[in-house]
Amino acid sequence: MQQSTITFIVAGIGVGGALLTFVLTKSTQEARAQREERRQEYRELVTILTKCYMRIVSPYDPPIPVIDPELQRQITDAKLEAFQVLQDRIVIADELENAGILDTWTGAVVSLERNADSVGFAKKFRPLREQITRMANRPPPKEHSLRLLYNRLRYFREIRRFKKRNRL
Repeated sequence: MQQSTITFIVAGIGVGGALLTFVLTKSTQEARAQREERRQEYRELVTILTKCYMRIVSPYDPPIPVIDPELQRQITDAKLEAFQVLQDRIVIADELENAGILDTWTGAVVSLERNADSVGFAKKFRPLREQITRMANRPPPKEHSLRLLYNRLRYFREIRRFKKRNRL
């Protein structure tokens, strides 16, 4: 082999190695950024739900027989803020829906309103907070390509049906 051929091969291997290192580093950094964004959303969710929990439960412990309008407005604002933070999670929306977090929170709030039982509310809130914490510490669920393909096909089929119905 000639010297120039060997030089080109070595240069090619060097460039290929550098390119491979760049691609692997970039994918690792992107995965790390996604994990951190996911954790940040969970962190915000737990923080706001805890603050809302404290604002909602405080008038009930000890039970206040008649809640003045200002306190009632604060409780309502806390409930709305909690529902908003549960609804506006973008990165973890599917995980929250699959785990039934919103339903559990709604059940706890409705139970508190009906029974004025802050202890019962606390008993429902604690497992909810623990479940959210466990979800935050787990690795993100992997997208199953077959499930994703099935959902896309179903989505396009529904669009086609919708178009046919509206033409008639």
